[in-house]
Amino acid sequence: MLKSVASPEEKIKILFQEATRLKISWDEIIPRSLCQKWLKLIASLNEISRLRFPRCVLPLELNCCTSELHHFCDASEVAFGACTYIRTINQDGKVHVALLSSKARVAPIRGITIPRLEVSAAVEAAKLDAVVRRELDIPLLKSNFWSDSTIVLAYIQNETRRFRTFVANHVTLIRQVSEAQWHHVSGEDNSADLLSRGCFVDNLPVSWFNGPPFLSNYKCAWPAQDNLVGRLQDEDPEVRRDIHPTGIVQTCQSGITQYPIDTLIEHYSSFYKLKKGAGWWLRLIQFLKVTKTPPISPLEVHELKHAENLIVKHVRGRAYFHEIKNIKAGKTVLKPSSIYKLSPIIIDGLLVVGVDSSMQP
Repeated sequence: MLKSVASPEEKIKILFQEATRLKISWDEIIPRSLCQKWLKLIASLNEISRLRFPRCVLPLELNCCTSELHHFCDASEVAFGACTYIRTINQDGKVHVALLSSKARVAPIRGITIPRLEVSAAVEAAKLDAVVRRELDIPLLKSNFWSDSTIVLAYIQNETRRFRTFVANHVTLIRQVSEAQWHHVSGEDNSADLLSRGCFVDNLPVSWFNGPPFLSNYKCAWPAQDNLVGRLQDEDPEVRRDIHPTGIVQTCQSGITQYPIDTLIEHYSSFYKLKKGAGWWLRLIQFLKVTKTPPISPLEVHELKHAENLIVKHVRGRAYFHEIKNIKAGKTVLKPSSIYKLSPIIIDGLLVVGVDSSMQP
């Protein structure tokens, strides 16, 4: 069955992706199964005319009310998206919830992890908040964001770990727009689940227009939020791991850990000058340990060699963290690694390839 989403455009994109995965040429006959899905999709488009959306989101009886936005986001292997509801409550305690907007996107055809798709869905929720606040001429309280992914909530609330580029950029955008009003919601109460798994118009639930039931209750009856945010694990592939062979690090005022080797690499454009800079730095460290003034004589050959090994070890340690970890644990390097076929080994703490087996320690 075709995994349809809320928008016909998204349905067609998913079907086109399925045909692309089959590597069908433009002049080839479409498989029968794909044709049946297309015909079913075309037939379902006629049902869209039956959809009715109320234009009034604030009933007249809700005068002197306060309003706030609630954004729900979710993702699956085929699509991700977010939807926005406005929740108003008057002085008598009467609550009204209405659907304002929703946005669904098809997941990229290339492989992408579910956590990254969940982060992308959270970005869509943040963008919806900015658009709705700009276009809606109603005084609003702070917005609330809901996700059923504890990993994404941990990403957003993280203050200590550094992420890889994709997650780091997305989390930065989310936090710039949404501050810290993120909450956990169960999958059953997540209205955005409809955008990620999809449904046809004839199966569209009535609750989609009014949001999850708990929004119509008082906040004291909302889902409890204690201990629902997951902790980031060291094995999380999105957490950046820093290897520092010298064990010497420094922390900036922003709380980001930096390593002197990285500073030297960024400063020098010549590898020879980089070796000399690292050599002087290592000499300074060595003589500071014995509280003596380092000599100003030229660097010796063994000092430059030691500096070169340190630079190579540091760079390779960053680039091949998992491979080094597996080799040290006595395991084999995994096939997805770019050096899998090169039989990598570790000699004197340095990752090397192309070495004869007789030279292995």
